[in-house]
Amino acid sequence: MKRFTHERVLDNVIQIFDKDVYMLLIEGQDRAILLDTGNGVGNLKEYVDNLTDKPYEVWLTHSHFDHVDGVGWWDKAHLNAKDFDTFVAKEKEERLPRILERVFFDATIEELAPKFEGELIPYYDGDIIDLGGTTLQVVEVSGHTPGCSMFLMIEDRIMIYGDAVGRKSGLWSTSTASDLVKSLKYLQTFDDKYDRIMRLHNGLWWKKGFADEVLECAEKIVAGTDARQKLPYNLFPDEVMYAAAECNLDDPEFSRKDGKTGNVFYFLRNAK
Repeated sequence: MKRFTHERVLDNVIQIFDKDVYMLLIEGQDRAILLDTGNGVGNLKEYVDNLTDKPYEVWLTHSHFDHVDGVGWWDKAHLNAKDFDTFVAKEKEERLPRILERVFFDATIEELAPKFEGELIPYYDGDIIDLGGTTLQVVEVSGHTPGCSMFLMIEDRIMIYGDAVGRKSGLWSTSTASDLVKSLKYLQTFDDKYDRIMRLHNGLWWKKGFADEVLECAEKIVAGTDARQKLPYNLFPDEVMYAAAECNLDDPEFSRKDGKTGNVFYFLRNAK
């Protein structure tokens, strides 16, 4: 069964669609990188190998399963060193129930990527990836995960946000709201280096500005002045999840009631 589709969104970028998440194949004159590997249903390596004739490496924006579970098709991948502790390589049998429940209701175990048993190569904030005419810089914006990273396409003046900042920025790892405030103030130092934003969920292209709304939310969490709205779902059965800015609970996307975009969803253990 065909699991992937793609679209060339720039001369040097192909967007690969994997149900509810995107991967990006970014090409230079000399080589390429594949940014993230998706949910791990379908042979992504075979698919990517047919999209480019350039040698390429796999780079992961962070350690969450919907971005890394396809990595077992390769024998090495790059990941922020701070996310090594949260990266978990699981057998197919362990991954299948979650896939069937969350994303692919017709997935079979035969389709799943093998368990990753290769080499994780650490990268760090500020690292440069030179592809030949296309240059990327790692911008670490911790919070969603300890090592969650953005990638600045320097010549193209595009920042790939990944999951680091979004409509419901998730604070449910070991990071705190104070950590997120620090990260987002660091992100502001790059404001003059990019004009456009790519995200890997809910539409590729985003306008600048919503990161400042997320920063405001994080600052209010730290101060104890946020809405602290209880949400009707969460990731862990023994914890309640809250929204920093009040959102419309009748909307499946939990949009903010005030019309703004950025929000923070968090647990009380992260509210410091």
